[in-house]
Amino acid sequence: MIQVLKRADDAIRIISQADEIPLARLASQMGLRKTTLSNILATLISLGYVRRSALGRYSLGEKFRSLSYPLAVKESVVKAGETIVNELAARTGEQAVCSMIQNGKIALVARAESSQTLTVNAKAFEEYSAYGTASGRVLLANLDPWEQDDFIDRLGMPGDQWNGIKAPDYLRYEMCLVRDAGIAEKAAKDGQAHAMAMPVFGPDKRVWAALGLCLPTMRYTDEKKETIPAELKAAAERMSHLLANNS
Repeated sequence: MIQVLKRADDAIRIISQADEIPLARLASQMGLRKTTLSNILATLISLGYVRRSALGRYSLGEKFRSLSYPLAVKESVVKAGETIVNELAARTGEQAVCSMIQNGKIALVARAESSQTLTVNAKAFEEYSAYGTASGRVLLANLDPWEQDDFIDRLGMPGDQWNGIKAPDYLRYEMCLVRDAGIAEKAAKDGQAHAMAMPVFGPDKRVWAALGLCLPTMRYTDEKKETIPAELKAAAERMSHLLANNS
């Protein structure tokens, strides 16, 4: 067992020093047979520590990004998120949420409820994977390509959760559209609720979180189709400013 752990540690160290590395080269540097190394890499891939490209090259997986995500960053997002979602909910009267990627999953870190009598059930979008929520789409769209590949490997294709997508190239195209637009929108399955989300940037110019709003479709009038996105954009910019000053 100790020998296997040592070999896994050696593999990760060597892979981390290369952008991508083929199996033969890695096996040569480690002095192992390719079959032996393949078994070790298969385990590391299943745990998210290593990823394998379509060309058979190995690189570090998404799990390392979440592990290296400083605790201070998560605390900053939670603190800023709680402040901003409360402000946003107060300004719009609608439910506001803040989400981020934690341990390879989309996690809700702050929520403020609507002040309206008629509100959206909190479970309206909970049955969906990251593909089926506005916040999830924003966060996925702004990942690096190799990080997106890790999510695709784990989640498969979105299918009915996102425009019937069943092909990776189509999914990447849709994620590019979301990233370029700077907003994602999603209607609940029964059409009675509408959600939208925008990216929140950290001081490193990467997307650290997604800020979202959710409201009953009947309240999403033509007038609110102008004011609600504008309020959300302003709130996302305020949160990005808070993160830049407090991180």
